[in-house]
Amino acid sequence: TYRISITDNLLNIADVGGGGSRRAHQFGRGPADVQMINNTWMTTGDCGFHENSPKAARTIWKSNVFSASNSGGIWGTATGEGDSTFSGHFTNHEFSYNVLYEATGTSYTGTGNQFPSSKNDVFTDHAGGDYTVKAAYQNDGHDGTDPGCDIAALNAAILHSVDGQW
Repeated sequence: TYRISITDNLLNIADVGGGGSRRAHQFGRGPADVQMINNTWMTTGDCGFHENSPKAARTIWKSNVFSASNSGGIWGTATGEGDSTFSGHFTNHEFSYNVLYEATGTSYTGTGNQFPSSKNDVFTDHAGGDYTVKAAYQNDGHDGTDPGCDIAALNAAILHSVDGQW
């Protein structure tokens, strides 16, 4: 599989019972040219899991906001969290300007990554469903915009999706 772009998404994957991994993404068999940019992913499992044989080529994680709760973060088969998964499952990668809350910051290298201790440190009103990043993270994305999904644009796009008042 080649040229996959996962951009500007909001995923809130809760533990609803019944098993399953509750992962935001999972790759296997060495995809190439994958980019994940400006996503907000909240999971109760691993954020991402990789079983790449052969190794995946040219993979980019940039300006995302995601959880590493419950020992989550980026993992792979027979590798630990973060850099060991990147070196074990990818021929080259970029991991930059991401906000990983509840992560072990020492497990990840890359430019501009931040590791707050809690989702409440990141989001304006997580409990109320407002996933806009707080001022401390605004304009910290790779291109000077906010990391994560553009919540204002998403809200505008779905404003009348239920009532049909277009």
